Order: sequence, then C-alpha cells, then structure tokens
Amino acid sequence: MDMTPLPPARWSNELAAHLLNRAGFGAPPDVVEAVFRMGHRRAVRALMTGELPLRPLGGVVVEPAWYHHDDGKEAEIRAEQKELRQQKREVKDFSAREVITKRERELRQQLNRMRRQRSTEMTRWWFETMRTASDPLLEKMTLFWHGHFATSLEKVNEPRLMLRQNMTFREHGMGDVRELTRKMAYDPAMMIYLDIQQSHRNKPNENYGRELLELFTLGEGNYTEKDIKEAARAFTGIRWNRETDVVRMNPKLHDSEPKKFLGEVGRHGPDEIVDIIFSQDRASEFLAHKLLRYFLVDSPPRRMVMALALEIRRVKYDMRRTLGAMFSAEWFFRRPYVRAQIKSPIEFLTQLMIQLELGDVPENLVMHCQKSLGQQLFRPPNVAGWPGGKLWITTDTLLERYNIAGIFSRAHCDPDYAVEAMGVVGRKRPQLKDGDNARRRKRLLAQLRKQVPRPDIEKIAPLELRARPDQMVDALAQRFYQFPMRREDRDSFVAFAESRVDGGKPLAEKDLAELVHLMLSTPYYQLT
Repeated sequence: MDMTPLPPARWSNELAAHLLNRAGFGAPPDVVEAVFRMGHRRAVRALMTGELPLRPLGGVVVEPAWYHHDDGKEAEIRAEQKELRQQKREVKDFSAREVITKRERELRQQLNRMRRQRSTEMTRWWFETMRTASDPLLEKMTLFWHGHFATSLEKVNEPRLMLRQNMTFREHGMGDVRELTRKMAYDPAMMIYLDIQQSHRNKPNENYGRELLELFTLGEGNYTEKDIKEAARAFTGIRWNRETDVVRMNPKLHDSEPKKFLGEVGRHGPDEIVDIIFSQDRASEFLAHKLLRYFLVDSPPRRMVMALALEIRRVKYDMRRTLGAMFSAEWFFRRPYVRAQIKSPIEFLTQLMIQLELGDVPENLVMHCQKSLGQQLFRPPNVAGWPGGKLWITTDTLLERYNIAGIFSRAHCDPDYAVEAMGVVGRKRPQLKDGDNARRRKRLLAQLRKQVPRPDIEKIAPLELRARPDQMVDALAQRFYQFPMRREDRDSFVAFAESRVDGGKPLAEKDLAELVHLMLSTPYYQLT
C-alpha cells in the first residue's frame, strides 16, 4: 500500500461528501455538489488552504472579549484573596477572623461564577466556530489535538488557559508536529494538568514524562521506566508565573545533570527530549495510527499505517502536507471506509445543525447536548482523551441522539418537543396537559420560536417536492445520508410520506418535520 492518488475517474458526489464529512463537519447538498465539480485535486488543495466554496451559515464568530481584553476582575479577586490570607495570619480575634472567612467564601463563589460563565461562553464560541467554519479542516484538527494533548477544565479550572491552549492548537496544529509538542511542555494548562508546575530537580514529577511517551508520541512498550524518570528530570524547573503570565525555565529548579534517554546520553533539556523522541520511526507510526483512527477507520490496517508514517517522515512531520497526502490517497476513498465510522457527538451535532440549515442555537442547549451525548468541549474525560469509535454509542446516548434530533427538527411545530426544548433552554420546564387548549399550545410554540432556531424548511424540502413523496424522500436521503438506502427502508419512508399527503396537496410542515425526525433516528444517520 502506498500514497497513490485517487484516479480522477472515481471522483463522485458521494466521495466529495465523504471528504467533507471526514475532513470537516459535513455540508449541505449544494456545497457537496460544488466541491464535486471542482474535481478531487482542486478540492483537496482548497481544503488545505481554507478556500472551499462554503456558503455562510451564520454571522462572524469572535472569541470571548475577556480573552483579548482582560477586564482585571479575576486579578482583583486574587489580590483581595491574597490580602485576606495575610490578614488572617496576623489577626488573633475570633470575630475578626470570622469576618475574613466570610469574605473569603464570597470571593471564592464570585470567582467560581465567573469561571462557569466564561467556560460556557468559550464552549459556545468553539462550537459555533466549528458549525460555521470557513476552514473546517482547521477546526477538525484543533479538535484532534484537543483530544490528543488532552487537558480538562475539571482540573485546570481556568478558562483563559484552556482557550490559550486552543489558540496554540490553531496556530501550530497544521505545521510541524515536533514544534507543537515542544510547546506543550510550556503550556500553562498542560503544566497544571500534568503537574509540570510542581516538578523540582530534587523531586521530579513523572506525570508529564510518562504521558508524553505513552499517549502523545511513542505508545506503550516503546520505552522503559528508566526513560520516564530521565524525561521527568529534563522537564523539571519550568514555571508559569500567574501574576505576569510568563512561562520560563528556572535554572535553580532544573536538573541539568547528564541523562541517558532512549539510549542517548547528554545534558538533555525539554527540547532535546522531544528531538530524541521524534528521531524514532515509532513516533511517526504512532501519529499515523492516531490520525487514521480519527479521520478514517477505528482499526487501520498495518500497511496503511506504515504508508502514512513513511509520508510523515518524508514531509518532516509537516501536518498540512501529511493531511494533503492522506486526503489524496486512493485508499482513503475505498468503499469499506465510506459511511462506516460512528459520528462523535460533536460531529453529530454540527452536521445536524448544518444539514437542517439552523441558525444560532442557545448556549445552554449546546451545553446540554454535549453533556448528554458524552463529549463536552474543554472537558475530555482523562489524559487519554475521548476513547471514540463504538464507545460513542450506548443505549442511553443513542436514545438521546434521537431525542435531540427531534428537538431540532420538530420543536418549532410539535408542542411535545417544544416542551422538551424549553425544558432545556428555559429555567423551568413548562407543563403541558391533555386538556390544554389550542391557544396554549400555540402560545408555547410562539415562545419557543424566539429561543430556538427553526430549520430552513424551504431549503430542506422545497414546496414543489412536498407533493411527490418518492422524490422528496430521495432529496432528504441525499441531504442526510449521501449514500443509497436499502430499498425496504426507502419504501417505508415513502409510504409514511404518502400516508400524510392529502389529495395531492404538499406535505404539511408538521408531517414533514416528523418524516425528517424519522430519517434522523436511524442507524444511517449515526454514521459518517
């Protein structure tokens, strides 16, 4: 197996959809058609340069204001906390200490509220950036690195640092992997998450050195416990100053004595350790395996891994050139790999919103969906990231996918799903009783329309198609699946639509929404 490009004659609308699904978050049918017409080589080139013919799906998404313009609130709280700690050490009077303790508690609550709000804002920002991305591959790779060099708000507890790491992935994630790996040792979020910040020449912390070898570069079985200890010594002394926000090596805390790491002896520091790691062929094989698992197949064949690893070494770990070669390769488009990978929750949600042509979604609905489906941005479950593959689907999460599909496709015209949606986006779940009259149901739907975007029905199912059930089902299948259905499945959808068409009139919006929900609640739609 090698990196031979896909023959031009095999390029098709279906393979264009495959490329857009795997290298990004899918696209509406008109964009898939436009990419198909570009031809495979031009499409890959446009993907690499962020110049795909995508149409705007929303307004410009900008980073939270507090990332660029710190309002100083957090620094003020920290300064007051520091002052209170000093006072507490000096004050002996019990009543005065009680007053200080109460104020400390108030400040802690204030800080936690601010961090929760900022966490929500940046999660919504990233999700909206993915949904409306003009450069979907950049977003897909940022998500890849977030799961690869996994850190979580659960321990880091500072949204600003998590967002800073996200920006590092954007800036360097398509460039030299070795440079990105070097930067991770100096990233404050990583330093907190894997305890680099506490590692001292007299007491090296092994957490970062161990995960660097096992999870980030070589994989288990390709190093020794001695190598972990030597790497830990090399990463001692790096410190992040919270007051100045500067990261630097403190020579007094760093172990600069000779070390023997992966067979090489020298006064290795952090950069030398990374260089030695990437001089091993195994580093390229490990990276190739992870890329293929993420973009193509859960268990990539050994020959495919070795072909991509060879390419990674040939282009000197340049990620953009590596991805360009992978998306050009003939094997990337082989039949067993098309529509055969389970969508991650983020892929499921972004594709759902793109294909339903939805506008902005309330941030609490975004947060609810991510949590209930098992993939919260900025909160991987552990340092190994999300396990992915078949583990994305359980009985509970599958039902939740169907329910969320119902909320987005039917809530604007079905009171039962409107109640579901408002229970998430509102502070209180409305109660809808059997005896409620039509006026109350209508009022409920009107309230919902102000909060939750409505699918663009005219784009999804133009009026002229709604009186022709078979053509309408084919159009919807092209939009949602981009792959031929089994005949019996198609027939059942057509039969449903025919049962709702009244005397040749177009299908009513409520019935159309129900049909869309049925099609989204299938095994087909869980695959990409």
